[in-house]
Parts: sequence; structure tokens; C-alpha cells
Amino acid sequence: MTNIKLQKEQEQLVTQLRGMFQSSLDSPVWKAWREEAVKCFNYRDGDQWTAGEIKDLTDRGQAPTVNNQIKVFLDYLLGMTLKTKTNTRFRGRNVPENSDQGHLLSELYLYTNQLNKFKYQENDRNEDAACSGFGVQKMLPTYNSQLQQPDIKVSNPDCLNIYPDPYANEYDWSDATFVAEAPWMDLKELQALYPRHKTQLEGMYNNYTDQSDPSVDVAKGNVYIDPNSKRIRPVEIWWVEPKTKLTILRQNAPSIDVSKLSTSKIKQLIKQTYGCLTRETTKEIHMAVFVDFLLLEHRKNPFKIDSLPYVPQFARKKKDGQPLSFVSLIIPLQDAINKRESKALYNLSNNQAIYEDGAVANPEEEARNRQRPDGAIVLNRGALKEKQYQIIKNTDLAITQMNFHNQNLADIRRVSGINPDALGEKSSVRSGVGIAKKQNASQTVIIKFLENITRTKENLARLWLKYVQVFFSSQMTFYITGDINNGFKSTSRTINIPNYQNGTVSNNITTGDYDVVIEEMKNTSAMHQANVELLAQVIPQIAALGPGWGKILISFMDLPGKEQILEQFDALTQPRPEMPKITLNIKWEAASAQDKEFFRELMGNKQVNQPNINAGMMQLLQSTNETIQ
Repeated sequence: MTNIKLQKEQEQLVTQLRGMFQSSLDSPVWKAWREEAVKCFNYRDGDQWTAGEIKDLTDRGQAPTVNNQIKVFLDYLLGMTLKTKTNTRFRGRNVPENSDQGHLLSELYLYTNQLNKFKYQENDRNEDAACSGFGVQKMLPTYNSQLQQPDIKVSNPDCLNIYPDPYANEYDWSDATFVAEAPWMDLKELQALYPRHKTQLEGMYNNYTDQSDPSVDVAKGNVYIDPNSKRIRPVEIWWVEPKTKLTILRQNAPSIDVSKLSTSKIKQLIKQTYGCLTRETTKEIHMAVFVDFLLLEHRKNPFKIDSLPYVPQFARKKKDGQPLSFVSLIIPLQDAINKRESKALYNLSNNQAIYEDGAVANPEEEARNRQRPDGAIVLNRGALKEKQYQIIKNTDLAITQMNFHNQNLADIRRVSGINPDALGEKSSVRSGVGIAKKQNASQTVIIKFLENITRTKENLARLWLKYVQVFFSSQMTFYITGDINNGFKSTSRTINIPNYQNGTVSNNITTGDYDVVIEEMKNTSAMHQANVELLAQVIPQIAALGPGWGKILISFMDLPGKEQILEQFDALTQPRPEMPKITLNIKWEAASAQDKEFFRELMGNKQVNQPNINAGMMQLLQSTNETIQ
């Protein structure tokens, strides 16, 4: 391919990619969300007055008070997400064939999460979703040079840097045709990533003119060059190229992929095999990075899977697809609280004055001193005597504003669904049972948000499984803690172990169908800890029924090391061992009453008594074959 033709194709590709990116920038849905999201983040951080409002208040001498109830609500919501941690498990659909592989995948997934410090990234994603209505995580395979093995990197991009397909409606973006990410980067860092384009990037920066790109994004100032901090904003875009797959289905024989064959050849195969031609659309994922009209990178189907690397999380969504946050619903009430409180304080601190012309020596000085608690007001002689000056306090106005303020506080609790009992505040409810019921009612309000967290975790696990079954195909060893088969000590796990004698692979995780199960339990660092938590919850409930029922329950559970647990249950249900035959030599007359009773029970014959010693001895000798002298 000639350089001219290649350059022309690259120009056409960049034009196509810029069009995708521009469609997300111009989308009314996502443009409205970005403006609303920035406002929500500002309110969370306490920036709840505009510059114009602050100037007006300052000129008036009125304080811009902030009673940040949004932070209180978000703290409660995110605190509940931390309390309801879950663990992710993989369970093979073909049991017991894929049962061991499912346990290995669960351990490997937890191992990946620990390397990426996933629990902290998950908290950041939840906070983005709770505050702005939308959060996102990015998952890509990589290579661990230290361990010399494949790895999977999970990151938490800034949600304001993400530009998705505006026409995607599915929660998991399975119907999205593209997703773009446009973070700011240092010029030298970008040149180090793409050394072939170092000169071109330097030229773009040096030739930059202070003219905004027509695709300026109001939320993040989306221009390609930032001359003040020497930064450039590349656009990384992942998009779907649809492909058609043609397959000939044959009876009692494997199917044939004929996508690359000619029409005549396909017809010939259909006649020869008496098969049926099926057509389906598949996805091929492409990735590119560009700055303005400069294409830095383009890769076709780099990871051999059919999913985009971004997994979104939504708090709620409007019918038009715009993410909707909890904060945006209570911002009007938050404004009312701030303004009522500010106005009430202003009325308490300022009084009105009525006076006749000439009663005040210096009206400007009088107005300033009237606002001060220690101010001194100078009147002309005789003004007080003639009642030419009168101060009117604004107490009634301040009380009215505070009544509305308190009402707004109650309203924001009702709209958010978080009642005072859930926050530990003063309440009219006195009984512990009543408070517990009201706290449970508050938790019901956020169940939908918690359910969306579970959906996102499941989508992340499914994307991770696709990467693993492609890239973790060779033999690999990783370490876990608390192996039940090794006395709960640290041990290693090896996957994809080849057997060169028979050509099979044991612990093969690259094949098989698995269900992703999200279980609500305490977040743990190893799967054995999760299993211990699960057993600790279940066993006390069936302990009164005996160990037999516990064995039945364990046999139906999907636990690693289940065989060892069942063996321990078998040991608990074994009958008491038989008493061995013994020979006793005692002096019966000298034995105490307690000793005699003990020996009677030991010999299994309580009929022996002191008045009939000889008869009792003969009976013991005959029935138990023991000798007592």
C-alpha cells in the first residue's frame, strides 16, 4: 500500500472518528447530563452559590450560608454501600465437570481484584454514580513484566471524560456502537507513548492559536491544546465494526463457517452437505487514538472479544437515556435551605429605622452602626424626645424564615427518603423497635441503587471472564491465602496444566460456561474467608436438628474442599466406641459408697448392692466376663 493511499485512509478514519466523538458532544442528553453533573459535584463539595449571588449578598451585608444536606445524604448512601459488600463467584453450568474450574476462577478473580485494589476503585465509582448519576470502570488485559504473565488492569476513569454513544439504551452498553475517553495528558507523557509522532505533537502545541474548537464541552473545557499547562487532550475511542458470519448447519455433524467463501462455493457446500445456511451479525472491536486530525494509533480487534472495555453504572436513567442522580432531585430544596437560613440571619442582624428628616446627624454612619451590636447612633438634639427616631426589629421576619427553613429540612428528608432515625438524629420515636422499623424503611429507598451496583459487578465479572478465557490460556500459577486443603495456609494454584501423554489439560479455565453469582456477605481477601462466613451463618440455624442435616446441606453447597468438610461431619455422627473388656481387683468392703456406685455403672449392672455382694459378683462375672475380688 502506497503512503499516499495509507494517508488518505487515515484521514478518512479520523474524520469518521471525529464524527462519532462530535455526536456525543452535541447530544442534548449527554450535554445536559454534563452540565447537571458538574453542578451536583459542586453542591457536594459545598460550592452552592454562584459568583453573582455571592457578590449581591456581600454588597448587601448578607452571609452566603451553606447548610450542606447533600453531603449528609451522600455520606449515608455511600455508607450503606460499604455495609452491604458482596463477593463474586463463578459456578460452572455443567456440574460437577466445571465445579473445580469455577472455584479456580473465583480465586483468580479475587486475586485480580487485590492487585488492582478494586474495593477502593469501586467506592469511587459508587460515589460518582450516587452524586452525578453515572460512574464507569475500564478493564483491559495487560502484561505483568514482574511476574512474566498476563494480567488484567481495572481503572476508574473520570466520568466527565467519558463520551458514549448517545443512542445506546441498554444498561451495560451492549448496544453501543462506540465509547470515547478524552483525558488531559502532559505533552511529554503523550510523546513518550507515541515517539513516532513526537515532532508532530510538538508542532501542534507550538502552532496552537487561541481559537476554541467548535466541539467545546462546557463541562470539561474540551479543547485539544492547553497552552497554560502544556497539556494535550487525546481522544481514545473504541468502536464496533459489525461483521456478518455465515454458517452451514449440518445434521449430526459439526457446523462449517463459510463467511470467507464465495457465493458459488457456499451453494456448492450446501448441496453436498444437505445443510442449512444461517446468518448472524458479530462484533469486531477497534481502537484508535487521535488528537485533532492526527491519528496516533489504530488497532483492529486487539483483544479478540466482542465487548467494549467500559462498564457503566447508573443511579437512575430518564426515559431519554440521561443519567439522573439523587442529588439533582434535592438541589432545589438545598437552595431553599441555604437562602432561608441566610435571610433569617440577615433579618436578625439588621433592623429597620424610621426617622424624620434632620433627626439623624449622619445617615450613612447611622446605617452602619445600626447593623453592629455595639454600634453608637448619633441623633440631633431633641430627636428622641420628639420621637422623631424609631427602630423596628425584624424578629418576626426572621422567625418566619426559620419556620420555612425547618420545613425545607423536613422536605429534603422526605424527598431523599432518609429519615432522622436513620441518621441518628433527634426523633419523636422513643421505642427501639420503632426506630429500627424507620431505619429499615430508609434502607428500602436505596435498594434500587444497591441493585444497580450488583448489576455492574456482574457485568465486570463477565467482561473479566472473556479476557481470561482468551489471554490466560497457558500454564500459570498464582497464590492464595487460607487453603482449606492445606490447613488454611497460603498455597499456590496452577491453571491450564498440560498432560503431554494424553494431550489433555487439567484445571482448564479457557473453556466451559459459567454463571456469575453475586452473593451478599462480608467482603473478604480470600474465598475461604467468605466460605467461613457463609458456614457460620448457616450451621447455627440447623445445629439443633443434628449433624445429619448439616451434612445434607453442605452436600448441596458449592464450596471448595467440600469433601473434607463432609468427612468432619461423618466423624461427628459416628457411634460411641464399645467399652473394652477389663479386669478389676478391688477390696469391695473397703470401697466407699461413691466408688461402689462408679463400678456398678462401669460394669453395666446397677443391681449390685451391698446387702447381696456375692450374688452381685456372680452376676457380674456371668454377664460381663469381668472378675471382681
